[in-house]
Amino acid sequence: MSEGLGRIRAIVVADAKERLRRPSTAVAFLAICFIAYVWVPDPASGRALMVIDGSRVVYNSPAIALATAALGSFMLGLFGYYGVSRSIGRDLDRTGAVIAATPVANWEYLVGKALGNLSFLTLLALGYMASSMAMQLVRSSEPLEPLVYCTHYAYLLPPALLFTSVVAVLFESVPGLSGKLGDVVFFFLWMTLVGLAAALAGLSPAGGAQPLLGLDVTGLGTVVHDLRSIVKTDSLSIGASSFDPGLEPYLFSGLSFDSRGVLSRALALAVPIPLFLLAWWRFHRFDPARVRARGQGTGTGYLRSLQRLLRPLTSVLTGRLLAGVGRRPGLVGAVVADAALTLVGNPLGALALAGSFVISWIMPLPVLGSVGLPVVFAAMALLVAGAAGRERRHGTEALVQASPHLRSLFLVWKLAAALALCLLFVGPAAARLALQDPGRATVLLGAAFFVAAAATALDVLTGSAKVFVVLFLSFWYLVLNDHGSHPQLDFGGFYGTATAETAMTYLATSLALLIAAQAAHQQRSAA
Repeated sequence: MSEGLGRIRAIVVADAKERLRRPSTAVAFLAICFIAYVWVPDPASGRALMVIDGSRVVYNSPAIALATAALGSFMLGLFGYYGVSRSIGRDLDRTGAVIAATPVANWEYLVGKALGNLSFLTLLALGYMASSMAMQLVRSSEPLEPLVYCTHYAYLLPPALLFTSVVAVLFESVPGLSGKLGDVVFFFLWMTLVGLAAALAGLSPAGGAQPLLGLDVTGLGTVVHDLRSIVKTDSLSIGASSFDPGLEPYLFSGLSFDSRGVLSRALALAVPIPLFLLAWWRFHRFDPARVRARGQGTGTGYLRSLQRLLRPLTSVLTGRLLAGVGRRPGLVGAVVADAALTLVGNPLGALALAGSFVISWIMPLPVLGSVGLPVVFAAMALLVAGAAGRERRHGTEALVQASPHLRSLFLVWKLAAALALCLLFVGPAAARLALQDPGRATVLLGAAFFVAAAATALDVLTGSAKVFVVLFLSFWYLVLNDHGSHPQLDFGGFYGTATAETAMTYLATSLALLIAAQAAHQQRSAA
């Protein structure tokens, strides 16, 4: 047993050292500091971190600790997955064969990886807590109580961090979920858990037993339940919210941490156990046959069969219809060839493209805007995500570097290929809208450029498709829930509330991202 614990410890330490050496870790800490700054606004701005019955809550340690812990549980649980989800994949690319030959057991390796993920997320949580405490010193004259922060964070965050750590290991152990599909599945899984947490909070009586909240890994249902029990109202909000300056500020004294609540949080820690057992059962242990089989499709069962069925069709269509142009020398041929390669490598994306044509021409215009276009944009964004980094991930960058024409116009090449695919998706809908509302059609085309530019620039800047996937899906989810109430969020004209200012804002954002990406690419090329 002691040898097994030693091997687990070695895996955790190796993961920690590898992650702390990455520049992205420093970027993550800077982002956390910025998020804490945004989430704890100055009350003089008319907004407050926590509002109860229209009154702002005094910025003391219990209030800021509870609110930032609740928001941090959601943020670190969701975005943390994308920061730790390539742990096994990196071993597969580098030392998988060596690990497979060692005496480390599968369960030891997976426990080590899960604990490595948990350690990294815990480190981010500690940095976030420190940033939140710093914001209290900036925003308030109330005395700082570090122990209050530690107790609230320890009460709310561990189940979310453990769940995310284990799911990251599970998805890398199950064929088809270790790539882009897993990124999408986790996003919707986490959002479903957030909705479940709200439902569980409503089903758990205030002051009574809380067995249902034992399923709340996000901690958000627990926060809502406990706050309702203390303040005796449903009118409460956490996050930068407006308040009535004429009302007396509310003094919040913190959670009580009764035995029922502590027990429910302890039960939530057990939720990931079945998921870990499933990961243990499905783990490939770097078996070349299983890893190779996994790489031949992005799913299992019917999904993989569908991929195999569609691949010859997409190869024929893109190969025969586009190869004539793609073989031409110059930028146009390279753009067509790159777009065709994206479709050949993603048969389900090609099927989604065909579906977008059907949706755009058949669906009534009112339904097309609020239902059809969001679906089209989600499929389109997932298809173009990561296309700019294809050569880097497959080790063929040298071929691009050997072509002076493509090397100097790399960003233009990748942007044009992504934009061509985006226009294929939204072109039919834009043509229909142009007949009745040319302005809305223009906004739609501008949104296609925004998606293509963001996908290309973020891939070049970060070296990963995950950043664009999670940011776009989060933004897309926010847009759908807003229902066009704020014109500045209706970037694609889904609800017809976007203005010329909205379109110009996203155009400026696109150009800024592309300028930053071009500078980063030139710096790397010169190195």
